[in-house]
Amino acid sequence: MNKAIIYRWGGIFMTVAVLSFTSCMPDPIEEGPSDIVETPLSGLVASEAFEWSTFKEVEVSVTGLPLPALVERRLTLMTGDGDVFFSGLQSMSEDFKMVFSLPNHISTLKMTYGEIEKEVTIESAKVVLDYLVALDNADLDE
Repeated sequence: MNKAIIYRWGGIFMTVAVLSFTSCMPDPIEEGPSDIVETPLSGLVASEAFEWSTFKEVEVSVTGLPLPALVERRLTLMTGDGDVFFSGLQSMSEDFKMVFSLPNHISTLKMTYGEIEKEVTIESAKVVLDYLVALDNADLDE
């Protein structure tokens, strides 16, 4: 007799649960939102100066120097903000040329090669660097 009462109450509970869960189902939307603009986006016109791309290809080349001995240092290329995008061992007697994909807002690049540091502006998607440094007479005895 106890089993019959348990089954009866279990059946009643399951029926109530099924009815309550199915009644909470959302109704499908009959109409779309009323604030949608009916104008197609094809009518929009961008300025001629506007660039749709967020990245640009920049060719970086470093001119090597003819040296009698092997000189190798870490060549590091950074954005003007200091974000490193290339770092590797480079021989000073060899030319270096590589194309990088950089964000459009980057306008200057920095190069470090050992103690040599240079900063240049990107012009026509190209940057040309070398290992030459400007010397002054400050270290000479007068």
